[in-house]
Amino acid sequence: MTVIATYTYDPASVDARKEILAEHLEFITGLEQAGKILAVGKVRQAAFDILFLLDVATPEEAKTALAEDPFHKRGYVTAVEAYEWGPTRGRLSSSL
Repeated sequence: MTVIATYTYDPASVDARKEILAEHLEFITGLEQAGKILAVGKVRQAAFDILFLLDVATPEEAKTALAEDPFHKRGYVTAVEAYEWGPTRGRLSSSL
């Protein structure tokens, strides 16, 4: 199943996140190597900061996996949302 998940960061955590960026990126790399990340990136001018497109069984699995992120463990992520997603049109609709 494809799941869309989002992160919202604590705006006051910008400098603190920079200090542990290497740990965070190592975590993201691990999810990629496990085949769980289809795409991830920053979203500008939205109510959230990061959007993940994940290959996991359920939204709950996405939240459980993302809870292991060093950013999340240190409280820099203030909200995580996750939803089932099934594209019906476009290039991704036939590949996911």
